[in-house]
Amino acid sequence: MFKRVIRFFDEVSSEGQRIENNLREVKEQYRNENTSSYMQF
Repeated sequence: MFKRVIRFFDEVSSEGQRIENNLREVKEQYRNENTSSYMQF
């Protein structure tokens, strides 16, 4: 039972890490799009 809980927390933390990475990538893309649109003006 205890090991199952630990495994669950491991999965949750790795999932959170993946979501964090995705958010970072989206932020980078958004920033790049913003700078390129600024360049157009």
